[in-house]
Amino acid sequence: MKETRDRMLASRLKSKIDYDDVLGAFLKGHQVTDELTPGFQAVATQMMTFNLIGQQEASTTLLWAIIALSQYPESADKVASEITLACKNDSPTYEECEKLDYCRAFISEVLRLHPPLFMIVRQAISDDEVMGYPISAKAKVGIPLCCLHRHPDYWDKPDDFIPERFLDRPWGQDNEFAYMPFIVGMRNCVARNFIFLAMSLITGILVKNFKFFLPPGFRPERNNSFLVYDRPNLEHILVQARH
Repeated sequence: MKETRDRMLASRLKSKIDYDDVLGAFLKGHQVTDELTPGFQAVATQMMTFNLIGQQEASTTLLWAIIALSQYPESADKVASEITLACKNDSPTYEECEKLDYCRAFISEVLRLHPPLFMIVRQAISDDEVMGYPISAKAKVGIPLCCLHRHPDYWDKPDDFIPERFLDRPWGQDNEFAYMPFIVGMRNCVARNFIFLAMSLITGILVKNFKFFLPPGFRPERNNSFLVYDRPNLEHILVQARH
């Protein structure tokens, strides 16, 4: 995979074409002109992150979003109405995506209930104690996002799907560290804004044109794995034209 990644990046550089895309922005930002440029490996690493982790997060979130559109038709209708009012054409532009407050809240609630990663791991920088439990320096600490996002100490009706909680609060409640599908702080996910933009575009286009229904008797379940905890078992969906 590393060889393929480096070969693709080298091919882009040799083409001398100024592409207006994510990879082009990375190359410009790191001022990469050839394979010997110091930033070459940094850009190559970001390519791998976007292609593997980013694709998994985006596709997993989209599957859960489609399920939510099927389960909560009132929320789906609100997203559709917002898209119709905000967008001049069939699909939202980059500028119009910035105006889709309810659509973004909808996606935020999907990510709260179904974060793509079930846990993140951090290393303690010094000795500490949390709720009576000693933590030694350099110890690995696991943070279970699936539990944090539904903790009743932070969330009102934690198991209910309520996009409106994100309309007036960026974290859905008052504690920044109780909501972090993309982590927070200096080590947050580089693809955070990309995921929200992609999900706004895709969800907007789908909801404006279609209504979704789950197959009779279908019950969403998680296909747990180490990398993607919350990927659903969705294989088929019933679709009806909205107009």
